[in-house]
Amino acid sequence: MPDRFYVWLVPGAEKDFKELDGSIKPIVLKYLKRLKNNADTMGEPLRNAQDTKLAGCRKLKLREAGIRIVYKILNEKVEVLDVVLDVVKVLTIGKREDYKVYKTTQDRLEKISRNNNQ
Repeated sequence: MPDRFYVWLVPGAEKDFKELDGSIKPIVLKYLKRLKNNADTMGEPLRNAQDTKLAGCRKLKLREAGIRIVYKILNEKVEVLDVVLDVVKVLTIGKREDYKVYKTTQDRLEKISRNNNQ
């Protein structure tokens, strides 16, 4: 089955992945590969909370690894090998520690927004 989505890790998420324990990386890769076909049906939608504005993002819970992946399906398309795919931006890959992964995501979204407005 051809991919439906182009999965792109923002630089911070790439760094998150590189810093993961070697035993957890294969688990995360498995879920990132699944996003290529099912990003719109996987995970749970996030919402705005008192200190984060994450409406429009989704989260994947990798319970066996204690990891969260936060991503957003963009209203953008990319052409890969003559196939047009929707873009999924992976914003954060992090341990399930309190609210840290969501605060990191909020910070990255704000930075991306600032850079786009310059």
